[in-house]
Amino acid sequence: MARFAIPAGTAAGLGVLSSYLFSLNVVDLPLVEARTVATTVLVVVGLYLVLALEADGRRRGAAVSALCLLLLVLYFVLLAWDSSRSFFELAIPGAWGVIAAAGGVALAVSGLALTDERFVPQLRRRFPSGR
Repeated sequence: MARFAIPAGTAAGLGVLSSYLFSLNVVDLPLVEARTVATTVLVVVGLYLVLALEADGRRRGAAVSALCLLLLVLYFVLLAWDSSRSFFELAIPGAWGVIAAAGGVALAVSGLALTDERFVPQLRRRFPSGR
């Protein structure tokens, strides 16, 4: 379990922290928007990890992919709805917020993919022994 959890947690944390600090200190976004960027990176990287961990086989992979996509859509609906956005103290990110979130996600996912084939859903199916 630690062989998956330690690199996954480290990559997710680095992606969240780098996107948060970039949006707060480099781009000078307001605090609420920087928190939204960090939350978005954590949600997307978490869904990617669910996909990498649970997508075995064609039918199960399709079902897990559909559920992860549904959860991502629900997160964006939550961002679009004013009362839920104010409840969670989030904001609709601007262009720089989207760029910072995409950079944090790219950093975390590419770091995971370069670490081990277990973090790439297609390669994991070819190596079922869990190398």
